[in-house]
Amino acid sequence: MDVYQYGISACREARAGNDQWHTESPAIAWAYEGQALERQGDYESAIAAYDQALAIDPENPEHWLQQARLLEQTSDFAAATLSYARAVELVPDSSRGLVGQCITLTQQAQYEPAKAACEQALSGDGDWWERGAAQAWHGLAQAMAGLGEYEPALAAAD
Repeated sequence: MDVYQYGISACREARAGNDQWHTESPAIAWAYEGQALERQGDYESAIAAYDQALAIDPENPEHWLQQARLLEQTSDFAAATLSYARAVELVPDSSRGLVGQCITLTQQAQYEPAKAACEQALSGDGDWWERGAAQAWHGLAQAMAGLGEYEPALAAAD
């Protein structure tokens, strides 16, 4: 059994256990299972695990962000945009949520709101995905190019 399968089994055992969650809830086990499934490349099952986590704890912005990221990876940009939007409702200055909105809106040719989201991300909380602020600058350049603002897009890309 690989380490991720072991983690998935542990999450399932925890949910089947004695309901002694202290300050947590079964949502955390669903979220960890989603992480393990993602690392195995099983995005659909990972999304379903986050659906379960969010059904239990819909006020957890991290679960919304992780679900949105998975939806983005499966090219379900409309659903990803909604999940990012929910994360931003919960944490309005979330750079990760805002840049996610920017990228997914750009994928849907919604360039004006994408541009606004990227601009907000750059002045957000500074908690970025792996690519850092460069992702927001890239997204901003893409949105501006989509709007025909080529000179500012080149400046953003630089």
